[in-house]
Amino acid sequence: MGDVPKWILKYKEKIERGEITAEEILEEENKIREKPLKLATVLRAINALGYSVSDFRAEKKRAKPKKEGKAKREEKRVEVKWKEEKEEKEERAAIEVSKDTERRFTEIKKSWERGLGKPLTSDRFLNILLVLAKLAEQGKTLVKKS
Repeated sequence: MGDVPKWILKYKEKIERGEITAEEILEEENKIREKPLKLATVLRAINALGYSVSDFRAEKKRAKPKKEGKAKREEKRVEVKWKEEKEEKEERAAIEVSKDTERRFTEIKKSWERGLGKPLTSDRFLNILLVLAKLAEQGKTLVKKS
């Protein structure tokens, strides 16, 4: 441990337990220093202790408890997504389209199949159309690959 800066040793146990990030060390050290450290200096010091910075960050992410509010929002988002998927499956079976719409869908699908030179399942083609609709909704378009 000859190359290890002495100031990093006070954080060694917290680093080992995954209780502190490089950014938090930087913040704490810069509170007590006249000349502030840079993040790269902290990262080098962590490496000098024998810890991989990427492992250190990954451990911290796993060990860090999530904020309760954020976790609840994520939980709700997943729950809503699941409900939408369930409803979508139910709707898919219950949707009735006119013969004209069905004919137009089939014509466009066949046109795409000719252009691609391979067949597409109706579900896959419908998914492509849905993605294109989402892109158009966001004001984005696809361009031909040069």
